[in-house]
Amino acid sequence: MRVPLSTGNAGKITDNTAMKPKTEATAHKASTPEKPKKATAKPAPEKPPANARKPYYVNVGLFAQPDNATNANNKLVEAHIPSAIKGIKSAKGPLTRVRAGPFASEEEAKAAVEKIKALQLDAIIVAP
Repeated sequence: MRVPLSTGNAGKITDNTAMKPKTEATAHKASTPEKPKKATAKPAPEKPPANARKPYYVNVGLFAQPDNATNANNKLVEAHIPSAIKGIKSAKGPLTRVRAGPFASEEEAKAAVEKIKALQLDAIIVAP
């Protein structure tokens, strides 16, 4: 069915399809909300067993000068000891922490302490 165009306001041609009455089917669709789709349950991420050990880390230093932290970290990298640098906010201002690890066991951490001390750096094991 064609809907005629009319000249309504001030000779403006308008399309009367917007004024067309809703049919029963379209009126029903507008008033009936869509059914929500069923959410598929995602499996919960597996938790590590209670007896799983957390890794050990070795604190190497807390530095006020970022360059000193970088130098200490570079020594660890050259010695093939895994390490990370992290900025920390403190009451005394920003500090940079150098930490070696992770190590799977206390024995691995103790071996790393010996290597780190041989590099003339401090080394304190952080228990999990």
